[in-house]
Formats: sequence, C-alpha cells, structure tokens
Amino acid sequence: YRVMNHIFAAAASSLYQRFPGATILFNDPYFLLAPRTVGEHAHMGYFFHSPFPSYEIFRVLMLGREMMESLLGCDVIGFQVYEYARHFFTCCQLLLGLEAESRPGGVVGIIYKGRDVLIRVGHTGISREYTERLMGGNEFAKELALVKKVVRNSCLLYTS
Repeated sequence: YRVMNHIFAAAASSLYQRFPGATILFNDPYFLLAPRTVGEHAHMGYFFHSPFPSYEIFRVLMLGREMMESLLGCDVIGFQVYEYARHFFTCCQLLLGLEAESRPGGVVGIIYKGRDVLIRVGHTGISREYTERLMGGNEFAKELALVKKVVRNSCLLYTS
C-alpha cells in the first residue's frame, strides 16, 4: 500500500511540477498516503465516494494515524454523504485531538498545522438524459472548444 501510494504520488508530483497551480484530486481509499508524499506545496483535494471507516475500524489500522495526517495535507476533503464525513470528524478528534468548526458557505474546517482544511459533503450524480441533452447543443460545443483551448497543454492523471 505504501509503495503504491509513493509511486502514484511521485507521478502526481511530477505532473504538478510541469503544471504549477493545477489541482491534484485523489479519489476514494486507494491513495490515503499520497497527499503527504506530494507535499503541502501542491493544491490537493480528496473525495470519498465510498464510506469512510468508523473510528473503531480506523484506529486499529497500522497506518491509520499516518493516513489521517496525510489526508489533512489536502486543501479540501469531500464526502458523498454526511455519515462518511462524521466518521472522518470522529477520527480527527480521537486520533489527532482536532476539532471541526463551521465555516461560512456551508463547509466545515479543521485547523491542522496552521492550515484550514475544508470539509464538504456533496452528492454526485447527473441524469444521463440531461447530460446527453446538454452535450448535443451548440452551447456545449462552444464551451468544449474554449476548454480545449485553455487546457491544451494540461494533463489529467486519473485512476479508478
């Protein structure tokens, strides 16, 4: 697990050096150690589609504390549902002694090493019919051309 995270983080860091100011977005539990390896200089986010383990499970993981500290190196951490975020808050409190606090705009923040890490909860999912209807229109074609022009020298490293 540690080796896999290091390899992925090295690839993400390399891309970040080529595209400074980009945001690295990690997904689900596969790369919990990667943000620490990338380093706090990078703009990073993490999103959990899958459940975040409860404290009772997380506390017995050999790398549990290290994983939590790594996650808190991100600028924003997102969760699919509030229950997952609640497990994260409990782990922060009981493993690291950190408290979550409300922030303007419907987010929660956790201060870690002088940084304000934002925690968001948001459901994902878009109706297929709606997406197909949007993609078939002229407005989409114009927006797509603009995005391609803006990001023509960018790179996306994606895992699933």
